[in-house]
Amino acid sequence: MNGKLFFGAIAIIALSLVGTEANASLLRGSYSGTVDPTPRFTYYDHGNLFGQGPNANLGGERISGTFVYDASGIPPTCDTAGECNYFGVFDRITAKIAGHTLTVVSDYISELALTSDGLRNEFDLLAINDARIDIAILVRTFSGQFFVDNLDPNSLDFSVHNPDQYIGQLFLSGDSGFNFSITRFDVDPVRIPEPSSLVVFACALGMLGVGLGKRLLQRPDGLRASPCLTCLEIRRARRIPSSAAASPNRGVRAYGRARRCRTGRPIRCRPPAPYNSRSAANWL
Repeated sequence: MNGKLFFGAIAIIALSLVGTEANASLLRGSYSGTVDPTPRFTYYDHGNLFGQGPNANLGGERISGTFVYDASGIPPTCDTAGECNYFGVFDRITAKIAGHTLTVVSDYISELALTSDGLRNEFDLLAINDARIDIAILVRTFSGQFFVDNLDPNSLDFSVHNPDQYIGQLFLSGDSGFNFSITRFDVDPVRIPEPSSLVVFACALGMLGVGLGKRLLQRPDGLRASPCLTCLEIRRARRIPSSAAASPNRGVRAYGRARRCRTGRPIRCRPPAPYNSRSAANWL
């Protein structure tokens, strides 16, 4: 059995027995609420991005969305009040109203702010794209509804209904934009499912079985691998006429390439005695 195959199978078995859940730096979440009864600026959505018309009144409409962010490798900028900002974090936030979804990827400005000072816990995520569309979501609690680690942005895993305070904003252009409430919010790491330990264990056993079977077929105690044929067996299988012995060199080249034993290298058929014209017909 190949040594690499054997030790590889052993390693897979060991990993299957001690497998742990993968740690992912990408986090995701969702939110939902209601659009404020009055716009923040002149219009709610003058550019008609949500398909309700340029002068549509979106007040009271349900709004929901999702977000993802990855703050790995970004050092925090913290103040003495317990607020840590992660500038330049990768994030993407969506907003959905009446079946129309707007996606904002932080091509221009992005920020994640986490606060934990013993009195409050706060999560704040901002994304602004190249078109200057600005969306931000913030939830804050003073009553212990959730907890954030302001020094570990990839550890957050909580959900909250009706947080103590919230801010939802979506600014579309210079004359369009609105605020919205956040009544439901959740965030958690993106967990990559690992294969079942039993499945991995079974695959490893299969690899071992194949290797051991190959080893048995190559044993020199009569269990010879089928490609390892004698010269006589090759001649009979190929039905080579006796006249082929008249050209022994051609026969040696042809069958030397076909006859392989457990070494994997071609083995040429050799005459049992030095070649002469009288014995040529007997050694192939």
